[in-house]
Amino acid sequence: MSFPAGIFPGLLPGGLVSVASVPVTSGGTVIGAITVGSINRHTFTGDEQSLLRAIGQQVGTALEKRRAEERIRREEENLHTLFDTIDDLVLILDASGKIIGINKAIERKLGYTREDLIGESIQKLRGPEPKDRITDVIEDLMSCGMDTCPLTFFTKSGIAVEVECQVRRGTWNGETVFFGISRDITERRQSEEMLRNRTAILEAVSYAADRFLKEPLHGSTWSDEIPSVIEILGKATGAGRVCLFQNRVQPGKTPPEVRISMAFEWTAPGFYPRIDRLNVQDISYKELFPEVYGKLSRGEPAFLSVRDLPFVSDEYAQKHQNLSLINIPIMAESHWWGVLTIEQATEGHTWSQVEIDALMTAGEILGAAIHHRTLVEIYQNPVEHSLVGIFLLRDEILEYVNPRFAEIFGYVPAGDHRPAVHQQPDRSQ
Repeated sequence: MSFPAGIFPGLLPGGLVSVASVPVTSGGTVIGAITVGSINRHTFTGDEQSLLRAIGQQVGTALEKRRAEERIRREEENLHTLFDTIDDLVLILDASGKIIGINKAIERKLGYTREDLIGESIQKLRGPEPKDRITDVIEDLMSCGMDTCPLTFFTKSGIAVEVECQVRRGTWNGETVFFGISRDITERRQSEEMLRNRTAILEAVSYAADRFLKEPLHGSTWSDEIPSVIEILGKATGAGRVCLFQNRVQPGKTPPEVRISMAFEWTAPGFYPRIDRLNVQDISYKELFPEVYGKLSRGEPAFLSVRDLPFVSDEYAQKHQNLSLINIPIMAESHWWGVLTIEQATEGHTWSQVEIDALMTAGEILGAAIHHRTLVEIYQNPVEHSLVGIFLLRDEILEYVNPRFAEIFGYVPAGDHRPAVHQQPDRSQ
């Protein structure tokens, strides 16, 4: 659009007397204008106006392209920020299984840099696992029939990391690629394992309580049940050795000195028994392990390793001196009866609080059962073997009769354990 002189008096700067203006549009919207002027009176020809309109269109197109590029750049930045801040491990693989892209989570959790992995095969993350053809690995992951598949990656330092992996086919920079998105489930697996261990420990404790409280007393003592109990407990904890030490107060000492001796032992395959060795008998715990002694005497768990045991010097102990031991106090009522010691079968195991709590519960139940069974042997066995007929009557119901009573009156004891007769008495007798 051209404007003759005098249309806008006083508004044209620098002595301009002729101007022409064309709109600049972007996406069908006017976003500005291009204006030219002359200090001489000039009538803009049709060609000049067409040229100005073409320039306006080109400027609008350039501005629109720049805005689009800026918008794309911001979106790419946002995507890269999202890509690098998500906690899942993201790998981009080409058709041959080579890594062409990773996110920051790979660097944080696996310890690799981009330079370590870009251009390398995915097999580099699989550590010592069998080197299957990568195409087979990808096909297995994509056709496993589940949303996620379990997989093990290895950090740069060789530590195994359990992940759940999803693999999807897509396009990256115009090329067909595979996106592998993996979630670290190591902590979840550890929590699940801890809960399984806790359940197994408590089931073993339940078994122990059942053996102590319900087994027949004839010819059986509480000590007859201990071997099977510590075996179940050892298998439940994945231990290599479970020992039960019993305390003994040495007479003539002021203050009294508590010494312990190994009374029972269970060993897993590959572990050598030590119970027959004199150096695990009559041990002065307070002298050798004063700190551990203090904790145990207060009813607290305590930890040692095989290398801390000066009385153990066999070849296996020297080879596996880093194996951890947890010591659980056995309290019978308020009396410190002894120690339950569990030696792990593998190095690097850390006892979780869940496992410790379950083992402390095991110690409490074991102590209560030993106390109960001891009282039964002290007080009930004489009744069982008495030559006098003895019975317990409650609400006119015979709750208990000893064998001699059953023999005198011709009753058959009920069950294979305590000879109890649940029957109304014959008043005519």
